[in-house]
Amino acid sequence: MPCQSVFFFHLRGEIENFLKKKGKPVIKFQSSEWMQDLAFMVDITQHLNNLNKMLQGRRRLVTHYYNIPHVHSN
Repeated sequence: MPCQSVFFFHLRGEIENFLKKKGKPVIKFQSSEWMQDLAFMVDITQHLNNLNKMLQGRRRLVTHYYNIPHVHSN
């Protein structure tokens, strides 16, 4: 599955226009460094969300939870 930041990057123009229409322009969208930080945060949030969903499974033993973070450490 592609990173969520890729989807965000393709939609950033539409997001910026939407925010401008609402009277809340985001000047930081012009900063490449800020956009890279935002893309990183979007990706980290996606990984945390996936991990959260895995940890909510039924009938899982503690030993199974031990292996989950190691799978994502690469």
